[in-house]
Parts: sequence; C-alpha cells; structure tokens
Amino acid sequence: MKQRLQFPGFYRHMGLLLFSSMAMFLFSPSPILAESFVAPYSGTLYIRCIGGSAGATSDFGTGTNLSDWTPYLRNLPPSCPTTEIQIGNVTAGQVVPFAMRTQWLGKEYWAFSTAQDQASTTAFSDTDNSLKWGGKIIEQTDPDTWVMHLDDAASYTVDDNDADFLIQIRLVRARRQVTQNFPSTETELVDRDASMNKNASIPAVVSFVAVCLFPFSIPAQQAQESTVSDPEAYAVYAALIPQEYPIRREPQKPVVLQREAETFPAAFGSCFPQNVGQDWQPVVDSYKAENTNSRVVIPGQPLRLVYSVAPKSSLGRDDTYIQVSAVGFNASKTRAMVYVAFHCGPKCAGGAHHFVEKVGGAWREAALPNVSQCGWDS
Repeated sequence: MKQRLQFPGFYRHMGLLLFSSMAMFLFSPSPILAESFVAPYSGTLYIRCIGGSAGATSDFGTGTNLSDWTPYLRNLPPSCPTTEIQIGNVTAGQVVPFAMRTQWLGKEYWAFSTAQDQASTTAFSDTDNSLKWGGKIIEQTDPDTWVMHLDDAASYTVDDNDADFLIQIRLVRARRQVTQNFPSTETELVDRDASMNKNASIPAVVSFVAVCLFPFSIPAQQAQESTVSDPEAYAVYAALIPQEYPIRREPQKPVVLQREAETFPAAFGSCFPQNVGQDWQPVVDSYKAENTNSRVVIPGQPLRLVYSVAPKSSLGRDDTYIQVSAVGFNASKTRAMVYVAFHCGPKCAGGAHHFVEKVGGAWREAALPNVSQCGWDS
C-alpha cells in the first residue's frame, strides 16, 4: 500500500499566497493609458496651441509612428498661441492619432496618443491624476471645442505636470455625412460655418454636389471652381514642394500655398513638353484636361510640412509662397506631370514642369531624354 504524503502547512501557505495575489489583481488600480481624441460626430477638425510652460520645444501633429508622422504645429510652446490649422475631415467615432516630437538637451523624443510606452502615456495622460479627471487630459470646454493638457515627449524623464503645452481641438459639425479624409483626403465638403472661420485658411469652395444640396447662393466664379481632392495629387506635391528654393533655404518656416492652381505663365511664351513618347503621352493629356478649368488646392493635406492656403489676391510681389498646378496622371497613377513654382521677392522666383513616377511607393523625379520640361527663373 502506497503511503500518501501530506504537507498541510505548505498547502495552507500556498493558499494564502494565492488569495493575496488574486486580491491584489482584483482590487489594485488599473494602469493609466494614453488618451486619444475620439470624434463624437462627423465634421472638420482644427487644432491650435493656446499656451504652455515647457522648457523643451516640441512639434505637434498626427501619426501612429515615425513613418506616418505629419507635423502641423511647430516650436511649441514658444510659438503659442498659434493660428488655427485645419487637419482634415473625421467621421463619428473615429480615433484621431495625435503625436509629438520633442527636442531636449540634444536628444529627440517621440510620443503617440495611440501608443502605450512610457513617453506616450506620460505625454497623453495624467499619470498621477493631478487634474482629478481619472488620468484623462482632454477637457471639453464648449460643445465643439476641447483642450488637451499635455506633457511633452521628454517629460517621462522629469515630471508629469500636464501643462507643457495646451492644444485646443475644434470640430465643426458636418451638414451631412462626410467622407473620412484623415489622415489622407479623398473628398472635401466645406460647410458654411467652417468657411467663415477667420483664423483657418479654408477655401471658399463648394463642389457641384454641395451646390445641389445646400440652399445658399455662391458667386458664379466659385461655383465654377473645382477642388484638387485626390490624395495622390497631394503626395506628388509633398515630393516636390520641399525641393523648392525657399523651402530648402528655411525648412522650418511654415509654407504658404497659393489657393488657385497655376500652369506655366503665358507671359513667358508658349512652352509645353513635346514628343514625350507613348508611355508619357497619356500623362500629358491628363495634365491638360485637369487644368482646363479653374482648380483650387485645400489646406490640411499630408504634405509633411506646415502650410496654409492663401488666395492669389492676398499675395504680393514681396511675399514668399508656392504655386502648383493640378496633377495629370496615367491610368494606374504611377506616372504624373505637374507644374510647381516659387516666389520669394521681386528678383526671386522660378517654376518648371515636373515629370515624376512612383518607385517603391514613393514619387520621384523622372528623366525623359530629349524632352524639355520648360522652366523659368528670375
């Protein structure tokens, strides 16, 4: 007969340990996580910095990691308060992935509202609950505005005071359901309230659909304009605009983009690429068609630089700004043609046609032997 070994003291001790562990698991407070802004209704989203006290400087924008990071506000908090920036359309229930990059003591730090690393949770939550909001940092201040009480991305190494910089969010309710265009845009319907905001650079443009749906009158000239809304067009702009002289000269300075699309100036004579070959001829034909009617560009697109849109009538010969045309594509959108020009004073300007092709998912300048791309400078 086998003797059964008994360890009553051992099992009693293990039972107490198990009970204590379960009690700690059940009754210990939940960890505080980074807080993201969730759109309560569909509309157009705007942000601006309204204050702050950080010793470090930060850029604020959107993204879930370094590869899709898009800055909208720079040099915070020294540049606060900033003007309001439109970042795009959102749909009800959409999580907006805010992000920040901080420079401090010669090092670079990153934080993302959708991440849970230490830098992100410190920046996008109240880890010590000093605000008494249960660890949350987003405060609703009006029916359509909120304030994010943020630490910068380096604060996890120092403190958590929720006041390094304050970002105001404003969501202008859509008059009808909008197509989600954040972080990239497919279509944009600008409602009347948004277009009247004096701080944001919003084009006073109404598409044909909007003309049919909204019972208010608009000038005949605006009714004929068409918005450049294809995300791929803005990807082409994003590849070329940073190469223009004023941007290379002052890469941290916000860019002004002329609202009205422009083609090669008639004042410099008739200049258009010829004999481009069968692979590129559909691109040239598309370029001509896209620029037959008046086109306008819109703010809040992922150009990977801070920019605003200004009407041509507001720009003078001493202003610095960029002009672009509408973009012509081939059917598969792997080749494109566009005109880009810069202006930075009376004797500082230039422009040219560009042929670009998509290589490895990115747009690059294409070499077309024996084809003049028609450029000018002054």
